[in-house]
Amino acid sequence: MIINCNHSCSSCANASSIFRGIYKSQGRYSEAEPLYIQALDICERQLGVNHPNTVTVREGLAYLRDRLPSNPE
Repeated sequence: MIINCNHSCSSCANASSIFRGIYKSQGRYSEAEPLYIQALDICERQLGVNHPNTVTVREGLAYLRDRLPSNPE
């Protein structure tokens, strides 16, 4: 589920956070990943790349990606 609106805002990032947490807690990492990516994009644009909230989302995405099955190329 991607949160869609006409602009990137903190409300969208917050809504995305709820679903990210649910999917992550259920081990549904592949469904959580797009939400982490979307939230990271919003946070980077709204807060900056070094803001603590942005760093937290980035770390959550890294944690999640460590748990995704590898795609052999």
